[in-house]
Amino acid sequence: MKIAITGPPGSGKTTLLKRIVNRLGGFYGFYTEEVRDVKRIGFKVVPIPEGEEFRLAAIDKDKLIDPRYRVGRYYVDKAALDRLVEILEESLERERVAVDEVGKMELLHPRFRPLIRDLLEADNLAIITYGKNIDKLYRKYIEYRARVIELRKRGDAEKRLPIVLSRLR
Repeated sequence: MKIAITGPPGSGKTTLLKRIVNRLGGFYGFYTEEVRDVKRIGFKVVPIPEGEEFRLAAIDKDKLIDPRYRVGRYYVDKAALDRLVEILEESLERERVAVDEVGKMELLHPRFRPLIRDLLEADNLAIITYGKNIDKLYRKYIEYRARVIELRKRGDAEKRLPIVLSRLR
C-alpha cells in the first residue's frame, strides 16, 4: 500500500507521518524538521529508525557543507542531498518506508525522482509527504500511484490518524 500525504505548509504532513511511523514501527527512511531561531532559518533531516540528523538547507550558507543550490531564501546542501539519496536507496529494500518530503529541495538531486518512482512501484508499505508546489506531472504521478490524504489545516493530522491506522492494520 502507498499513502501520500499532502497539504499546505503547517497543515501537519510531517506530524501525521511521524505519528504513523511511531505507532506502527518498523519503518526506514527519513523525515524533515524546521530549524528555528524564533523564525525558521532552515531544515534538517532525521533518519528513521535512527541516525545522525543533518542540515539540508539554511538561510545562512555558512551553516552548510556544500551550499550548491537555492530554493527561495534557502541554500540547499549538495552533500546533504547525497546523504538523503543514500538513505532512500537503502530504505527501498525494506518492507516499510517513510519519506518526508518529496519537495523542491529534495527533487534537486537527479537520483531522487527515480528513487521515489521505484518506491511507489515497489511491493512494500510506503508513506510519503509531498507539497503541491512540485511540478504538476510528477504530482499527478504520485497521486495515481498512492492513496492521497489531503490535510487542509492545522489539527487535521490528529483527526486523520485513527482512519489511516485502521486502513494500515
